[in-house]
Amino acid sequence: MAECGAIPEGSLIPALPDIMDDIERRFLDGVAKGAMHEDLAASISEAMVNGTNGDLFPFLALARGCHAAAKANRQEGNTQAADFLHSMGQHLLSQAVDTLAGLMVLDVHLSGIARH
Repeated sequence: MAECGAIPEGSLIPALPDIMDDIERRFLDGVAKGAMHEDLAASISEAMVNGTNGDLFPFLALARGCHAAAKANRQEGNTQAADFLHSMGQHLLSQAVDTLAGLMVLDVHLSGIARH
């Protein structure tokens, strides 16, 4: 995932909720300006096409941003953009579920649990 979360001022190591809030804020900033930040668009493309190597956070953070931007667009009457962003968010969430399922299968396999 391209770097799309900024380090909060005064913080040396950002916490995941801080990064998630920053990503959402930047999605909403894009709605206000009428254009998505290029690094966010690249991060979405990267996550959708190449996955995230088993990391759930990018899927969840980007999905949250998509849904927040969809809500903002809907409130402004831009239903086409809202529907598109909502669909992207839903797709990212489905990829997160698929990734989680893969991690669970791997865990069962590596722990030696026999499944019948």
